[in-house]
Amino acid sequence: MPDYGEIWTQRATTSKAWWAVAMSSDGSRQTAVIYGDYIWASTDYGATWTQQNSLSKIWTGVAMSSDGKYQTATTFDSYIYTSSDYGVTWTQRDNQRSWRGVAMSSDGSKQTAVIQDDYIYTSPDYGVTWIQQNGSGSRQWIAVAMSSDGSIQTAVVNAPYIYTSPDYGVTWTQRATSKAWNGVAMSSDGSKQTAVSLLGYIWASTDYGVTWIQQGKLLKNWYSVAMSSDGKYQTATTLGSYIYTSSDYGVIWTQRAIICWGNDVAMSSDGSKQTAVMMDGYIYTSNIDVSIGIGLALGCNW
Repeated sequence: MPDYGEIWTQRATTSKAWWAVAMSSDGSRQTAVIYGDYIWASTDYGATWTQQNSLSKIWTGVAMSSDGKYQTATTFDSYIYTSSDYGVTWTQRDNQRSWRGVAMSSDGSKQTAVIQDDYIYTSPDYGVTWIQQNGSGSRQWIAVAMSSDGSIQTAVVNAPYIYTSPDYGVTWTQRATSKAWNGVAMSSDGSKQTAVSLLGYIWASTDYGVTWIQQGKLLKNWYSVAMSSDGKYQTATTLGSYIYTSSDYGVIWTQRAIICWGNDVAMSSDGSKQTAVMMDGYIYTSNIDVSIGIGLALGCNW
């Protein structure tokens, strides 16, 4: 039986600066990128990992279609790269920019990427061409999420606000209050959304990102958040602390494994399979069905 983020098992073979992770809707295919290293992939639910290319870059984000066929990865002060063969080969796109994060629709056709101290860019053709969205404004964009069809999108800025788009990323509206927003996730229909901030709290929206309500009083350096397609299961990572999970749409959060410098987290559409990456450590998976070994109380390299 799956445990939805209760037990975590260490994966990968070496300690690296793992930066971002994405997975297919069933969790079988996963891709993780390393800050200043390579792209790695797993085809067995995150149990084993293989280097996919010789592109050593400052990778900052990765996203994939629901079947894993289409994938896009972002780099800092370099290009954006796309793959249409499940992450085996990668093609350079657009221009050198400080790309920070990327999201895509379930079929991979619609994609949105955010750039630090620049604009939001969208792609209508599987990441081949990218269009600057001037309505977004030049800001310190950090992360972006979108609904399964790509129509509803939310992007966060590392001070001051959250921004939402109801039209595939063309126009953007300022939401919430000024915080050091760092991560955002949404349900497949976009109605339920959760955002996290550095030295702050977890915030949630149940109206497509229009209004935001603080969830609990867990003051942490929140880094990233992921949720199941219906929004019921959610997992958030922190810097220098624990992984936290929720099974009630983000209302109540439970402390799980120590992940120390936790970076990104991803989960399958039903929430049963989850993967988290550490920026100074390893990859960890939560999936009791395919786990080899037992769950670990993850230690810190301090």
